[in-house]
Amino acid sequence: MKIAYLTQSYPPMISGASTVVQHLADEMIVRGHDILVLAASDTGKHYLTQEPHLKVVRLKSTSNPFRNNQHFNTWAYSDIFEELKTFSPDVIHLHDSITVGLAGILAGKKLGVPLALTTHQLPGFISSYLPNFAGLMDGVEKAFWKYCRWLNRHTDQFISPTTTSAGMVEQNAGFIPLVISNGVDLNHFRPQPMSPFERQILCKEYGLDPARSIILHVGRLDFDKQVNLVIQAAVKAIHHSNAQLFVVGDGQQRKKLFQQAKSYGILEHCCFTGFVQPARDLPALYRLASVFVTASEIETQGLVLLEAMASGIPVVAVRATCIPEIVHDGVNGYLVPPKDVEAMAERIVDILCQPTLSHRMGEAGRRIAERHSHDHSVSLHEGLYQSLISKKSPKAQRTPPFLSWLGTS
Repeated sequence: MKIAYLTQSYPPMISGASTVVQHLADEMIVRGHDILVLAASDTGKHYLTQEPHLKVVRLKSTSNPFRNNQHFNTWAYSDIFEELKTFSPDVIHLHDSITVGLAGILAGKKLGVPLALTTHQLPGFISSYLPNFAGLMDGVEKAFWKYCRWLNRHTDQFISPTTTSAGMVEQNAGFIPLVISNGVDLNHFRPQPMSPFERQILCKEYGLDPARSIILHVGRLDFDKQVNLVIQAAVKAIHHSNAQLFVVGDGQQRKKLFQQAKSYGILEHCCFTGFVQPARDLPALYRLASVFVTASEIETQGLVLLEAMASGIPVVAVRATCIPEIVHDGVNGYLVPPKDVEAMAERIVDILCQPTLSHRMGEAGRRIAERHSHDHSVSLHEGLYQSLISKKSPKAQRTPPFLSWLGTS
């Protein structure tokens, strides 16, 4: 097959969507397919890279003021159409629903190519960035759900990564998406260390004490991830256990979080290491941890949770969105009410002070993560593509009038 992936971010830009698209592209190539990736440029300028069976086209982009080291494309229909026309894909898989995705729908309609769309954010998460002024958040969220219904009508398959997010789509948009997990690389993220001295080497490199327990957080350091609550819980946990806090990631809140830890008097027990490449130390850093903690309430799947679980680490997370699908309270970790710092701290201490419990939870987490293997996820996507191609749905042949106008503007 010839498969085209359209996304805003793609490595070296890092996001949940970029990670998913890269793994799909890499695995589809291994399976003998040819891949085209159209993504916003990480430099701002249009350029392309070419490898055997893989062409990556970087679309002219603008720096994202809300995300560190991120760019986004505003509109590039002509470029997208020409690249798709030249590549002649059998199927187009969209991982963006706004500008790149909308241009992809228009181009796919004109070329008569089946379209699949995976949602990586739900309308409520997007509207949460807005001030709740005169009902603005509610109004924007309703508009996005209406747009979601429109997207379903003009694509051949709408995909959600979890049954929870699919249920939210059904409740608010009136249709049931296909559920396909984004998956986790079980060979990359695993409990077994690469060498007997892995812990000592990494602790020395990152300034950690190998004799102390490690409370780990991995992810964007932006306000929507609520890492400030993780720090508050860590303050209480550190006071009741021989632990240290290890924060991996970057974002606009990094300096503020650093100052927060300093003001609480735990900076000497913390390490803020910044972004770590998934292809380098990140899997081993998960294995250093005694417990993984997140306060995020906006996950559509939570790839970092799956990575921690695949690494055999118990998890403390909030009972929100899709998280209870993969974090089973009392089995592979604990769930606490959103924003309940006291409960989060108590559960962290419970895990840190009970090695047998921690080990059992880590093993259970690995078993749950194994249900989300990349191999299974890629196989489901491959089967979907083949099904869409064989159907050649009439949807893929119709171009809505206003989309035709967009394509000429």
